[in-house]
Amino acid sequence: MIWSPLKLAVTSAIKAAEWLRDSGAAAAVIPRMICASRAISRATIAALQADHAARAGAWDMVKLFSFKPVRLDQTRAIGHGFTLGRPDRVPSTTLGYVLTRAGAEKILAKVPPIFRPVDEDHKHFWEFDLRVAMIAPQTIAIGAQETSDGTVGDSRKKMAQKDPIWIRLWRFGRYRVNYRLQLARARAKGL
Repeated sequence: MIWSPLKLAVTSAIKAAEWLRDSGAAAAVIPRMICASRAISRATIAALQADHAARAGAWDMVKLFSFKPVRLDQTRAIGHGFTLGRPDRVPSTTLGYVLTRAGAEKILAKVPPIFRPVDEDHKHFWEFDLRVAMIAPQTIAIGAQETSDGTVGDSRKKMAQKDPIWIRLWRFGRYRVNYRLQLARARAKGL
């Protein structure tokens, strides 16, 4: 497993997957930002390398960070104090993740078109037949993402509040039910 020289802030996730497919590497750590790449410890990489060598094909992607807490099932201790498991929901952030060459090939087999941001595509992993795992404890932490008028989260909340409450509730409920149904189907398939 090697570090990807590509930073997703500069290049696309598709280019990172193409690089991984063509590099011959078994997997790559793909940090979203330079600060994320510095935060990913050698112990994290060593634990994931050992697990990948011992259980080749057990996962295609490991998410290294989630903004919200994630419950893990089918957990397995992978050494260095880390646990790897299947998340109850896949975090939509791409701050840092590990992608195997098999995972890159699955993603590239389905593109184009990618019609959502890459973090949302990761959240809908069943469309790519990806087996996604999550590491605990998380090894990446970030502070507030500042903009000129506050945090990114604050800006998104203000924009979302322009619609009437009943439209926001309907949209949220419809999305959540649809996502949970698709997630249940994917879990039934073994993903």
